[in-house]
Amino acid sequence: MTKKDVFFAAVITLVYSLLAFFQLGDTKAPQTFWEAQPGTILRIDLGKQYDLSRVLVYAGISQANYEFYLADQPLGEQQQIGTLESPYCFSWQRMDTSLSGRYLFLRIFQSQGSIGELAVYAADGQLIDIPSDQAWERLIDEQDAAVYEPTYKNSTYFDEIYHARTAYEFIHHLSPYETTHPPLGKVLISLGISLFGMTPFGWRFVGTLLGCAMLPLFYALCKRLFHRTRAAVLGCGLFALDFMHFSQTRIATIDTYALFFILWMTLFMAEYLQTHSYRSLALCGISFGLGAASKWTCIYAGAGLAVLFFADLIITWKREKKQFSQTALRRCLWCLIFFVAIPVIIYVLSYLPWTKCAGQSWQTVWNNQFDMYNYHSQLKAEHPYSSPWYEWLVMVKPMVFYRQETMTGGISTLATFGNPLIWWGGLIALIATAVIGIRRRDTISWQIVCGYLAQLLPWVLVSRIVFIYHYFNCTPFLILSLVYVFLYLWNKFPKMKGVMWAYLGGAAILFVMFYPVLSGQDASISYVQNWLCWFPQWYFV
Repeated sequence: MTKKDVFFAAVITLVYSLLAFFQLGDTKAPQTFWEAQPGTILRIDLGKQYDLSRVLVYAGISQANYEFYLADQPLGEQQQIGTLESPYCFSWQRMDTSLSGRYLFLRIFQSQGSIGELAVYAADGQLIDIPSDQAWERLIDEQDAAVYEPTYKNSTYFDEIYHARTAYEFIHHLSPYETTHPPLGKVLISLGISLFGMTPFGWRFVGTLLGCAMLPLFYALCKRLFHRTRAAVLGCGLFALDFMHFSQTRIATIDTYALFFILWMTLFMAEYLQTHSYRSLALCGISFGLGAASKWTCIYAGAGLAVLFFADLIITWKREKKQFSQTALRRCLWCLIFFVAIPVIIYVLSYLPWTKCAGQSWQTVWNNQFDMYNYHSQLKAEHPYSSPWYEWLVMVKPMVFYRQETMTGGISTLATFGNPLIWWGGLIALIATAVIGIRRRDTISWQIVCGYLAQLLPWVLVSRIVFIYHYFNCTPFLILSLVYVFLYLWNKFPKMKGVMWAYLGGAAILFVMFYPVLSGQDASISYVQNWLCWFPQWYFV
């Protein structure tokens, strides 16, 4: 990495970071919660008669169902405003109404209720100043955090209701709710919560930060593999412009952390294959352990690393037959330490926050390993956005995390899928990389292809429902294939230089074009329908 490389990587990362953190989420949300047992009925005096337009509740951790009623008198006839049903947490739930009354009744069913804040709006859209009372004081103690319109900016969406919640539970030593993945990803999410509070910005902060950090990391990987600044600029630029990289790292789920450590693993393995440095092998093993402690999909990457390691041993055997026994034994023994002992230690240590939670112990940690396996191997469920692995390759069905009509009559959408130039072009480039690599006996090509197949092939055998975001870990290898092919063509046809940068420019145009459905920005429904819904199953509205 030269000074020029550092400059280019920094510029790309800075520009991307400004966009990634723009309107990531609110920095304010209710932090204190009113708790009540099932069967509780609370009567709230609004102070006088009001014509209501909307009632909002910021839900905490609970499985409770709530019913809301309005009455003119304390014991008068009650009219139902609406019902809120679980599961939801750390999100504003909205009920619109045109009823009039002074007394608001709240009834809790099913389980213990937890509410962070209650916001009641009059017909003119003004927040009603509810008189304070000891019985409902905690329901109205943070009215400055109240919102009129629930959006992704002020509430959890998609699987944040599991992962952000569990991160919060680790901080407060509550029994963890989400136990279908190892804990490190949620522990990392909790760091952002510790810094910025249990707010949307807080629970998304670390994931977005690592999404930005992936760019200089990927730049270094491209420079390590191809030894050319233009290759690193092209690869880093394409990665910054990939749709899924942008949308997936701005949501508080654990896939970001898995890919972050996979990139480190890939970088250190590439370094090892070029230098045979045990330092590189050790760092690769540490990255593998951190990845496996975040999500088991990193174990797939570990299998790919094993293929690369033993393939390199075979090459060494052909080159150094006389000294091969000692070399092979030494490398394999170090691998037992770096890829077995150290990752196991890291994996076990990642459960320390778990053991401090209520009702948890090292026995439940052991049991959790079997529970995770049984959950993923036996899951029977349906989802409108599920898609089999072979549909991911051509983006048959993007995943929509969030979709809501806005107050301006537009649409706010958060979808995850690939930049067509990167995913479709990358798939063609991957095939070309394999063919060129075989003809040239090039080790770089099989590192790229092996990394891709290690992430894709295990999903071929999975029978449970899967989603396009499971293809996220394959994206860097599609981009590496594009870089590989462009460099190959550039060496053969120097005039390809312009085509390469034009391709990067085309990816940038598509990113700008699809930005509204990647970021949740308010967009015209006609624009999204006419310009972005390219295929029948690309339904963003």
